[in-house]
Order: sequence, then structure tokens, then C-alpha cells
Amino acid sequence: MFLRLFRSSSPALILILPILILALWFPALFNAQVHIFHFDNYPGLFFNSLEKISIDYPAISKIAAFISYLLIAFLLVWLNTKFFFITARSQMSALIYLLIISSIVTLQRFTPVLVASIFLIVIINRLFASYKYDGLAIHYFDAAFLVSLSSLFYIYSLYFMMFIWVGLLIFRTFRWREWLFTILGLTLPYLFIFTYYFMISRNLHNEFQNLWISFTGEKTVVNFSLEFKIFTAFTMLLVLISSAFMIRSFDTKKIQSRKYFLFYLWTFILSLLVYFIIPSLGIEIFCIIAISLAYLISHYFIFARNNWINNLLFIFFILGVFLVVYFKPVLERI
Repeated sequence: MFLRLFRSSSPALILILPILILALWFPALFNAQVHIFHFDNYPGLFFNSLEKISIDYPAISKIAAFISYLLIAFLLVWLNTKFFFITARSQMSALIYLLIISSIVTLQRFTPVLVASIFLIVIINRLFASYKYDGLAIHYFDAAFLVSLSSLFYIYSLYFMMFIWVGLLIFRTFRWREWLFTILGLTLPYLFIFTYYFMISRNLHNEFQNLWISFTGEKTVVNFSLEFKIFTAFTMLLVLISSAFMIRSFDTKKIQSRKYFLFYLWTFILSLLVYFIIPSLGIEIFCIIAISLAYLISHYFIFARNNWINNLLFIFFILGVFLVVYFKPVLERI
């Protein structure tokens, strides 16, 4: 059946997935319109040089975004292959991630949150690798350092520090030095940068002012179409079904897998909280949330019964994205 193909490890999926997603991106690739977000007005220190390309050259921006999303999707598969928390060889997590992202048409261009998403996967890799590591784990210094670098592209990724502290609570017994490592890793890149700015007499006051405005400004207002609202409601239904399925199967999993999924639960909850707390944080946060949802929903579709109900749910999920993209995509007030 349809679901059986996509939850298999067939090499054909490596070709099917890009073609399927390319069909969803086809309208955007030939549309010169670029939607402006709050982070475009206050880009990260390292994203300044890329901002002009991202906005002024829409074709390049969209092609770069398409390639980046594919990279992120296959990194999700790589992460599961390495730590095997979903105990099946499948491309399903890549598919679910790409479908969720493709439904948000306004994000079909190169943005700093794409860079942050790649950093986040590398950060998660370091956190997971610390589980059962003997002695002091330098992994948390590395992860915090990567968070700091990520924030130089997308300032809001500073909240990834909460993921690191959650990782410390879940994967490690208390060692105060490991908590100290996170602070050192976070501050080190900024120490070097602001020292350099001070030496070249750059106005540090303006830099701090821009950082403040980044967090306190108004978020980009997005008008959601009825089709997108229906698709979002259907996705939330899948999240509830997948969560119930996860709870029922939780006791059958290894302790290590339980901890990994518990970590993803917290990344989902914290990302939602940050979205509602920070006034300027926009819809781009769903690029981050989609990472957790991809694993949760794919876990359900991989291990649930291959019956007509689940096949319909899976088909409706794919068709829902096509409905949003080709009929009434998300409309943004610029």
C-alpha cells in the first residue's frame, strides 16, 4: 500500500522525495515575490552579507532554500541512523519535515532560520553523544559554542541554550563544571566579536540597540488562509494521535530512546512557549518546531498498523500540503 512504500528503506525514495517536494515548490520557484520578515530588518551579525542576496535575488534565494531544506531533511535521517531512537531504517522523518515546511509558502526562500536549523541538528548530535559518556563531557561546551555561532546568523536561536540545559538534566548526572562549560561556550564568540569591534572603534551601542529591538519589536503579521488553517488543524490531529501512540509504546522502548524522545518533547514545548513570549518572533519558528514533529509523526506512520485508516491519514496529509500550495497559500501582510 501507499504507506508501506514511504516507510520502507527503498533506495527509490532518495529520488521520489526530491521530486515530490519539487512539485510543491514549483509555484514558488517561478514567483518573484519575496515576503519580508522582522529578522530581515534586523539580521544577525553574520547574516548581513547574505541578506541582500536573500531579498534582492529571489530565484537564487529560493533555490538555496530548497537545497538547504533537503539537506536538513536528510540530516534528520542521518541523526536517527546514528542514534537509532526510531528503530527502523526509513526516510519518513525527512518526508514529514519537508511536507510541514513546504506548507508555509512564505518560508520558501533562504532565511537565517535555515542556518540555525542546521546548527541545531549538529547541536542535538553533540547532546545525544554525551549520554553515558564517562567523565566530564566537553560536548556541552561545543553545543553552547554552536548556539552562539548560530545566533550570529539568527539571533533568536539563543533560546537553544534551554535545549542544552534540558539535555544536561536528561542525559547527565549533575556536574557543575558541565553547566559552567555552557556559559563559557555561549559567551566566547561574542567576547571575540565585541573585542574586535572595540579595537576598530565600531559603535557598540548601536549593536546592542539592534539586539534589543530584535527581541522587542513587533512580529510579522501573517494572514492564514482557510486551507492552511484546515491543514494545520489536521496536522495537530496527527500530533495528538502520534503522541497517544508514543505514550502507549513508551514502556517498550529502551531507556536511551525514551530520553531522546523526552528531549524532543521539551524542544517542542519550549519552542511554542518562546513563540508566544517573544513578541517579535515570527512564523519562521515552525522551521524549528517541524524538526520535533517530524520525528513524532514519522514514528507513528512507521510503526502503526498498515490499514486503510492510516493510509488515508497519510494520503490526506500529503494532499493537504498540495491544497495549501496550489490553491490558497499563506498570505502575508508586508
